Amino acid sequence: MKLTKNLVYLVCIISFVFIGYLVDAQMKGMKMPESRVDKVSKYDYKTTIKRLEKAVEGKGFMIVSKIDHQKMLSMVGVKMDGSYTLEFGKPAMMKDMLPKNPAIGLEMPLKIYIFESGGKTTVSYHKPTVAFGAYGMAEMAKMMDDMLEAVTNEATK
Repeated sequence: MKLTKNLVYLVCIISFVFIGYLVDAQMKGMKMPESRVDKVSKYDYKTTIKRLEKAVEGKGFMIVSKIDHQKMLSMVGVKMDGSYTLEFGKPAMMKDMLPKNPAIGLEMPLKIYIFESGGKTTVSYHKPTVAFGAYGMAEMAKMMDDMLEAVTNEATK
């Protein structure tokens, strides 16, 4: 049991170090994936999260998971700025997509990542058109792109 717990902590640390490198690469002007959208919020970290959750639910989506990376890392003695993932979905949309192609479940639920760096709060996500388009669901993916654009604009501006 203790070995499993330690292994989970190790995987978390490695994952967050990797995320840190991605953020660092972005901040240094390195090219990020074309599917990635980053928006700097005019609000502080906690306010941005609250606004984002309200905007997501306001569009009829169900919040499936709230992952507080900062809190998890504090369990292993790592101190860092805010780092949070919001996962959400809409069962009505999933019922149209998943039975047609169960492999698309890898792309669900949708995710938005919120993080603090250099005194700024950034909201990040990948455009669904890239992932969902590969499954032949380009029209649905475009609607999700538009929804993510609207939700993140509402939360950050």
